[in-house]
Amino acid sequence: MPLEQLNEYPLLLLEKGSYTRRYLDDYAASHDITLSPEFELGSVDLLVQFARSGFGLAFVIRNFVLEELQRGELVEIPLSPSIPARPIGIATLRGVPLSAATKSFLGLLP
Repeated sequence: MPLEQLNEYPLLLLEKGSYTRRYLDDYAASHDITLSPEFELGSVDLLVQFARSGFGLAFVIRNFVLEELQRGELVEIPLSPSIPARPIGIATLRGVPLSAATKSFLGLLP
């Protein structure tokens, strides 16, 4: 779907102020588009529930909804241009040893 067509549908977005919402708003603004949500919700779980109930299109991380996609409860709609990958970072306290779980988690990251 061309990014320009998004506002033709009811949009479900996280509330303003979240990093994810800023990322999406900046992505749209870089293409001279302003996203106009029908609903602004406080969690990704609510976005998924509202989308499953047919209230509109939601932006969520694909891995968060793999089961819903496989069951056909949700459908992925690729955008053009696609949303750029988002970097993440890990911060730890210097001098504080990492737990075994933390070391395992860090080992999973690319």
